[in-house]
Amino acid sequence: MQLVLARQLGIDIPRTLTTNSPQDALSFFDDCNGDVIVKMLSSFSVRDESGHDKVVMTNRVTSEHLRKIDTLSTCPMTFQERIQKSMELRITVVGYEIFAASVDSGLEPMAETDFRRGFATLSQHWKPYRLPPEFAGKLLALMDALQMNYGAIDVIVTPDGRYVFLEDNPVGQFGWVEHATGMPIARTIAGLLTGRVPRRVDLPTVSCNLGDFARSTV
Repeated sequence: MQLVLARQLGIDIPRTLTTNSPQDALSFFDDCNGDVIVKMLSSFSVRDESGHDKVVMTNRVTSEHLRKIDTLSTCPMTFQERIQKSMELRITVVGYEIFAASVDSGLEPMAETDFRRGFATLSQHWKPYRLPPEFAGKLLALMDALQMNYGAIDVIVTPDGRYVFLEDNPVGQFGWVEHATGMPIARTIAGLLTGRVPRRVDLPTVSCNLGDFARSTV
């Protein structure tokens, strides 16, 4: 739903397929010339036999995965074309306030497909980032469409300067961004909750063709 709305608002998104069909996944893999990442459909952690939570992060699809592709029928996944990165952005929106931060995830090879893998190294390298006004406006329009007063948005900036939207997390963490950049995110959230910071009230709606959403590929 987020990706459909983002595309309708003129925001770039990766080619995306959510499916439990092994054949559809293989076709998508070929369409993307074998350069594909895979994400869990819902919760990103699983509990092992000893009761410890294991985080399942974003991964590139490998030949080993393809050898086990039949197991997809019992565990739907989201596949996306891999987007080349110049930098990654975490954009925290609180009401009408936008707090954008950037990091060069290439500083940590382990973080190629998921910056969380290199979190310990990268956490000190996040810095404030100035969004182009047009793109910032599109993100606020997306917040309107989603009826959200808070969102933690992940975006990739490509080497040729495109901004590619990945997701808008309604409960995304912000403390590490504030710690690294000094941006007053917590104070602004407190203001939103106490009425000192304006909410996005009387939000307009954006029409969405649910027929598009029903299709498996975005």
